[in-house]
Amino acid sequence: MKKSIKIVLVTILVFSSIMIFPYLNYSSQAFNRKNVSEEDYIQFSINGATYGDFDGDGNEDDIECYIDIHFNPEINRKKVELYVELHLPNGDIFIYKIMVNTFLTDVSLHLFFYNHAYVSGDYIIIAHIFLAQLGNYYTNCYVVFDPPREEEPDSDPIFECKLC
Repeated sequence: MKKSIKIVLVTILVFSSIMIFPYLNYSSQAFNRKNVSEEDYIQFSINGATYGDFDGDGNEDDIECYIDIHFNPEINRKKVELYVELHLPNGDIFIYKIMVNTFLTDVSLHLFFYNHAYVSGDYIIIAHIFLAQLGNYYTNCYVVFDPPREEEPDSDPIFECKLC
């Protein structure tokens, strides 16, 4: 990887860590001020994590997954911060922040990690969700999968999120 790309990735990682680590030092119970379980307000999961050629460049170096979020219908307007981490077998970590502001009860996000699958081994996608209403609620989920081969990416990593 070029030196400038490594510097940018390290800068993003450091900045993201500074933003995330204060939240991760608390247990989910510390965020739950009203002493109600997170399942009463937020349920979410990562589904369909796989790899392929999703950007049409001829290289199977892309990753996709779906994140399904279900909110309690009693909450009218939902404001959520979603942090998605992609951990590669070689120790590289990519962290992306998604802000969701919605009136919907069910939200499905289609995530694409273009040019991220470039080493073989187990990949881990971890999602952390923060709902800052009715107290602060936090929960997380993860999925592990294994793209079967190494593929040299043709360009820099790109992240895309679509609402389904």
